[in-house]
Amino acid sequence: MHIISRYIVTSLCCYSTIDIAHQDWCIYALEKKLYKIVSFFLALFSGFLLHAPIESALIFISTNFLRTRISGWHAQSPFLCIALTISTCCFGGILAKWLASVVPIAALFLFLLNGCLCLLFKPIDNPSLHLTNAEIYQNKKLGLYRTCFMMLISLLLFLFTQLTSLSISLQSGILVALMSTFIKEQEKS
Repeated sequence: MHIISRYIVTSLCCYSTIDIAHQDWCIYALEKKLYKIVSFFLALFSGFLLHAPIESALIFISTNFLRTRISGWHAQSPFLCIALTISTCCFGGILAKWLASVVPIAALFLFLLNGCLCLLFKPIDNPSLHLTNAEIYQNKKLGLYRTCFMMLISLLLFLFTQLTSLSISLQSGILVALMSTFIKEQEKS
């Protein structure tokens, strides 16, 4: 991915589309986006093989939607990141389908668990962004809003539709993101 990112960014620098001073940052940002795209499609493909594509995709989307604001633990290498992402999405997708068919009330349990976790160790900031205190506060607020938004969608899916596995998938994605922040906090202390 690094070679592809470097080639694209270098080409854009040659055409003065990107300032040469920002080249390294652009390479890093593009590489992150490419890894995310590859991870998503691999998780989706694996989900198809395991008969849980929508659930796997929802876990991926909800986790990444939250992680952009609440940060969390990071794998040591891109390969490990992709492997953990695919494993989490596939395992979560299968578990969501199974829980929906065996114990549909699990969606409410996950809803309550996630709500408690949000209140206990509020979403943290991303130290690599070098934010001011005002920006950290705003970022935490946005992370909490995103979490509440995802939880509301999940609750509505559970209460007003027959899509319990999707509700559980969204809650699983939220749980993965929150647990990632918890692990990161434990590593700090």
